[in-house]
Amino acid sequence: MSWNDHLSETDPAYLLATCNQTRIRCLAGPGTGKTSGLKARVSKLLEDGIDPSRILVVTFTRAAANDLKTELQQLGIEGCARIKACTLHSHCMSILSKQHIIEQTN
Repeated sequence: MSWNDHLSETDPAYLLATCNQTRIRCLAGPGTGKTSGLKARVSKLLEDGIDPSRILVVTFTRAAANDLKTELQQLGIEGCARIKACTLHSHCMSILSKQHIIEQTN
């Protein structure tokens, strides 16, 4: 299954998936297709040969991050399990802990 199956070129999910920017911020309300757009984008990136360990998907809630991880793995595309999907808070904490800032500042 290709990343653009069931998407028209005017669909917001298609536009999200084909954006040329390396970093994208997607702000939209519930039920607007953020997750389907992110899944299409990740699928396209993987089909284009991007290393899955270089893909980071950040959400605001744990539930959204967990749902996204599950849905990405269900795509059945090689490498999906290596994509990092997390909350903004947990990503920042992992950066801080790697830099030993937390230990130094108590």
